[in-house]
Amino acid sequence: MKVLFMGTPEFVLPVLDKLRVDNHEIVSIYTKADKVSGNGRKSKTNAIKAYALSNDIPCVQPVSFKSKTEIDKIRSVNADIVIIAAYGILLPKNILDAFPYGCINIHPSLLPKYRGPTPVASAIMNGDSITGITIIKLNEAMDSGPILVQKEIVISIAEQCDGLTKRLFKESANLLSDTLSLIEQSKITLIDQNHNEATYCKMFTRETGLIDWNQSAQQIDRIIKALYPWPGSFTYINNKILKILESTFNQSNYLPIGQIDLNSSIMIGTNEGTLEVQRLQIEGKRNMTSKEFVLGNKHLHMQTLGTKISR
Repeated sequence: MKVLFMGTPEFVLPVLDKLRVDNHEIVSIYTKADKVSGNGRKSKTNAIKAYALSNDIPCVQPVSFKSKTEIDKIRSVNADIVIIAAYGILLPKNILDAFPYGCINIHPSLLPKYRGPTPVASAIMNGDSITGITIIKLNEAMDSGPILVQKEIVISIAEQCDGLTKRLFKESANLLSDTLSLIEQSKITLIDQNHNEATYCKMFTRETGLIDWNQSAQQIDRIIKALYPWPGSFTYINNKILKILESTFNQSNYLPIGQIDLNSSIMIGTNEGTLEVQRLQIEGKRNMTSKEFVLGNKHLHMQTLGTKISR
């Protein structure tokens, strides 16, 4: 099958690799524009573009699909199907309808649950024990097209968002392979989503990561795992940002809310239970283990964490 692939983050690379192993012809790869960063404002090539260049696959990076030029360009590749995996740009109807087998999307949740941009993080944050992969045929509404196939995936209690996301897309590569085979054989049955059961997740901002120590230790731990690595979870100590990178929790309540105990480990009091921190980073320093942090910051023992104080 002649495939046009659309994706941006590095974690979708297993999908591309599996398409090539299955001998599908990838006629073009679309990915978002390179990010500009650093003081020199240099652009950084993303992993998908690098993959395209190293495998001599044409790579296109449009800002949108509003112009006739971009629409004509995408139609000209004569693909049989478009496969989208975390691309980040919406496609208009005249592109969705331009290919014999349409445009299909890999979504890392069990739709109609968690439509939107942060399904993996939302599942962790809400304490779900099960998530999954859904492959849908795209329509004009967000994540609401008919379902081709779904697969349930168990969430490990220790998983952070980045690790679970990578695992979901690795699993999706094989699921997509089987789905394309069924499509080619005309053996696939589309199933409409139950729109009455739809739930939605939202884009996070940096402020989402500010920890509220009045929540339970279990909920704070879920948030830390859900928001890793971006936007990340943080608090303030002595007016400095303190990022919490890895944690677990227990049910003991021996510390006041927001108080940090720096002994052999790092414990922080919450409204219910105690958060135990394994890895963290204070403003202006590298990230470190709890043992490293305790050795260099004993003066912070029994300080109270919270919001930044305006100077």
